[in-house]
Amino acid sequence: MTWDECIRDGWAKASFRDVQRAKSLIGVSSRREKFVKRSVVDDVSAISLFCDMYESLLGLCQAMAFMEGFNILNHVCVTSFLEKQGLPDIARDFDRFRKLRNGLNYYGRLLDANFVRKTLGEMRSSESRLRKLMAERYATLRDVLAD
Repeated sequence: MTWDECIRDGWAKASFRDVQRAKSLIGVSSRREKFVKRSVVDDVSAISLFCDMYESLLGLCQAMAFMEGFNILNHVCVTSFLEKQGLPDIARDFDRFRKLRNGLNYYGRLLDANFVRKTLGEMRSSESRLRKLMAERYATLRDVLAD
């Protein structure tokens, strides 16, 4: 789905630039990321840690959307938003993570601990790149992005 289709179909709505909501989402994202980072990935914890890290990355993406004056109502449109922002690598990675999460949540496709360890590293890399870019773009968020 393209960004224009997301707007047209109501999955992404123009809103106001919401700095407070963006900061709040970044704060929650940081806590999730810290929890995942300090946790041990094993066959029992792998799925929960993967989902928490996905939610952490999603929160950053949503924060960026709020800074741009958009409220995005589905995860496919988050990918389109990232592409529209000129972030094709992060968009591609986010979409891959989204599909893995959907496989877990909707189809019961398990992920083993070794795969999750590798994927968590990739997710952290995407999150780090997004945090750096957001700090460059939005001076009002630098304090919360520094965590």
